[in-house]
Amino acid sequence: MTTWLYNDQELALPPLGPDSTARLLPSGDIEVQHAGRSTVVPAARDTQGRVWLSWQGRSFVLTPATPGRRQRAAKRSGSLTAPMTGVVAEVLVQVGDTVEAYQPLAIVEAMKVLATLEAPFAGTVTAVHVGKKDRVEHGMVLVELAP
Repeated sequence: MTTWLYNDQELALPPLGPDSTARLLPSGDIEVQHAGRSTVVPAARDTQGRVWLSWQGRSFVLTPATPGRRQRAAKRSGSLTAPMTGVVAEVLVQVGDTVEAYQPLAIVEAMKVLATLEAPFAGTVTAVHVGKKDRVEHGMVLVELAP
């Protein structure tokens, strides 16, 4: 069975519960075994290899898991990214610092708008990828934390 990522969590497809199984059919649709019944769920693939489907009123986007995607998903919870393209106005921490939840870590400025990046949880700074006055792109990882 192919391993997939859904909302950055590795899973068998789709996430239906412990008494359910699913498999991708050659047609691209998904056969779901649930509560003793078999149902074929229409699915569509996009050009990026993702599978889109709707099951019991919920929509799912499944992404094939690759080593790179697994690593990014594992790191994401402690990775703070630039909320906008701009310039780093201030870096308030360095590698090894212990931080509290919601503690400011860095400030990004774009067109006189300041955005403060706060720690999502208490932990230790494991990496700082930028310095003051560095230009950053939206989504770029600036600081990484470990619990």
